[in-house]
Order: sequence, then C-alpha cells, then structure tokens
Amino acid sequence: MAREFLSRHGIAVELVDTGATPVTAATLALVRERRICHVRWEGSILTWNQEQSPAPEERLRQYFIHEDGGIRVPVLVAEEAIIRGYDEETYRRVLGV
Repeated sequence: MAREFLSRHGIAVELVDTGATPVTAATLALVRERRICHVRWEGSILTWNQEQSPAPEERLRQYFIHEDGGIRVPVLVAEEAIIRGYDEETYRRVLGV
C-alpha cells in the first residue's frame, strides 16, 4: 500500500532490501536524527517530536525493530520526519499531497 501510494503521487523512492541490511546502531540513529516520528502501533498512529520529547532507546527498538532483529516495515524517511507503518492520512500530511 505504501509503495502504491508513493507511485500514484509520483514520489521517487529509494528501496532498501531490509533483509540484506542488518539493524545496527546506525539504524536507530536514523530515527533519532528525525525531528518528528510517526509510528503505526496497535491500530493507532503515535506521533512525537524527538527534540521536545525524545523516545527512550527501548521504545525506539520496540517500534522499529522486530523480535527477530529485522527492521519493521514500511519505513518512510522524508526530510525531518520518519514514518513507520503505512497510514494514508499521515503520508499525505508529511508529504504534502
């Protein structure tokens, strides 16, 4: 659904084979570097500002890393925001479409 949404709106993306990319400290650093985080979690979208209220390491791991160590997908990085999980309204708002 995320890929279809991006394609429908002509938004170029860089696809990353997450199976071939091990989760490292750099993965979570990418999350910490974004000012606004949006996460689909238990049927809701959670949004927070990392500058004002940074999420603890344990919470970031819970939201972005599977129990098997792989990254939860989809993840969209757009300028100062990161979105984990597809939500059309959030994609529209963040991408301005």
